[in-house]
Amino acid sequence: MRVELCQKLHEAAPSLFGTETFFTVEELGPGIKSYRWFPIQCDDGWFDLLFGLCTKLNAYIKTLPEEIANEIVITQIKEKYGTLRFYMSHYDPVVDKMIEEAENESASVCEVCGKKGKLRGKTWVYTACELHTKPYDLTDETDADNSVS
Repeated sequence: MRVELCQKLHEAAPSLFGTETFFTVEELGPGIKSYRWFPIQCDDGWFDLLFGLCTKLNAYIKTLPEEIANEIVITQIKEKYGTLRFYMSHYDPVVDKMIEEAENESASVCEVCGKKGKLRGKTWVYTACELHTKPYDLTDETDADNSVS
């Protein structure tokens, strides 16, 4: 994911992104900083999905006791088997449900552009719209194999 989008996620829910996951590497000039970002390992198309999830999680975590809330951070965000995987340092039924909904929704959102997509591919599964589908995955047979109910 592009750094600009990572920064927007960080700004929406700064407490979720601890110093271990998002930090300034160096000041390049007045007001210009270079960031190092490593836990988001997916493409830009899932930004809106992640922004919504981070916003909801941030609001929920603010309702928890401070000693618990202060310990909660995102540990990794990535794509695996064509869908979003979102890992945190704390789970409870509310957090689990929010994450599960976003992960399920990712199976119908193109990871590249954010438009309506579906799971594609036989050996390397990914979620894409028709525009971002690899040419060899545009057959009806492949689409039928990976249809999402």
